[in-house]
Amino acid sequence: MKPQKIVIAIDSFKGCLTSAEAGEAAAQGVHAACPECQTIVLPVADGGEGMLDVLLAASNGKRITVRAHDPLMQPCDASYGISGDG
Repeated sequence: MKPQKIVIAIDSFKGCLTSAEAGEAAAQGVHAACPECQTIVLPVADGGEGMLDVLLAASNGKRITVRAHDPLMQPCDASYGISGDG
């Protein structure tokens, strides 16, 4: 019998684990229970927290952080990404 291939796609746990960290933790659990199983971790996001990280991981991109202003004109950090292919 061929080893099973298991896809793990978990959103982040706000303020606790990123999508990738949650997926890797689940993969470790799968391997503990089924050492012959192959796991594929696919980070996912619903458009909120963690979305930039998921997109950058998928495109081998780079995070850029700059100073900006929030709606009350208070200074804050803002991030954007550049995909790996530019």
